[in-house]
Amino acid sequence: MVATPVQMLWASGQDAPAFLQGMCTQQLNTLQGGEGAWTLFLNRKGGLITTARIWKSPGMVPGFDIPVEPDCFLMVVPPGRQAALLKHLRKHVVSEDVELRPELAPLYLLELAGPMAHQGLVHLEALAKAHKEFLLHFPGSLGGVALLASKRMGEFWAPAAFPCLDEATWEGLRMEYGRATWGKELEAGALATEFRLEWAIHPDKGCYVGQEAVARTTFRTAPRQQLGAFVFEGALLPRGTPLWHEGQKVGKVLSCSLSPAFGSPLALAHVLRACTEPGQYVHTAEGLRLCAVELPLWNSPKNPKHAQPKPAKPLVHGSEGSVRESEGEDE
Repeated sequence: MVATPVQMLWASGQDAPAFLQGMCTQQLNTLQGGEGAWTLFLNRKGGLITTARIWKSPGMVPGFDIPVEPDCFLMVVPPGRQAALLKHLRKHVVSEDVELRPELAPLYLLELAGPMAHQGLVHLEALAKAHKEFLLHFPGSLGGVALLASKRMGEFWAPAAFPCLDEATWEGLRMEYGRATWGKELEAGALATEFRLEWAIHPDKGCYVGQEAVARTTFRTAPRQQLGAFVFEGALLPRGTPLWHEGQKVGKVLSCSLSPAFGSPLALAHVLRACTEPGQYVHTAEGLRLCAVELPLWNSPKNPKHAQPKPAKPLVHGSEGSVRESEGEDE
């Protein structure tokens, strides 16, 4: 589990569902009350305004008698993106009955993933109910679940009886999963199809802001550049390190972390699409070679044999809720 600060925006009013349906990449018409989903907000050229998790109100907060308008939607965005999204949405409101308001209270997303995610979810829900706090469910970054919680919840989940990952370990797992995130690989104006954000775009949806640009680069002309993953040996590379292939500069490193699966550095880089094929090599100006791999790592039969993940050692509890590898033999 890991906790990350987030910002939030409310949208309510009779026309809120139809308005948001035309503004984001997610299919909101099939979203049930109390459900959340990943989505993107784009400009007309298909560039990112922000990534977001969107939640549809069921009429009250689950587990508590807190009324929320049935046509209300809650949007959770990365830190610093609330104002940009608010400005973007307000610009498109003409005569619709839509009220947009930012939430100013400090909020956190508690991300749970792995085999203990369900156990952690049950534990946190019990803590929240006992302390009269709310938890709203969203899709997690690594395929698990994310819970929106108030800052006060931090007083209660800290001693929870399941592992809490440090930021570096979570970053390595995120990169192995292949999830681009805001502030790391993503920034305003980035093209969704260049950064492998298809998981946040409903495949059957049309008629939303930026949809034509997404369709063009998905079905007609593939993007020239794309986010790729590369493993290598040596020290971590700083953000912005230029990458080369056959004497040509092909892109740059956007993030780099130690991969728990490989036991070596893993870099996510924005490069020419041809260089992202598993087994392709790029190099730095100093001659350090990086091998392209397919992500996510646990579903990557295309990876060359010399770039396969190492067998993972079981994780056990360390001191103060940290996680470490077991020191004994692999089971």
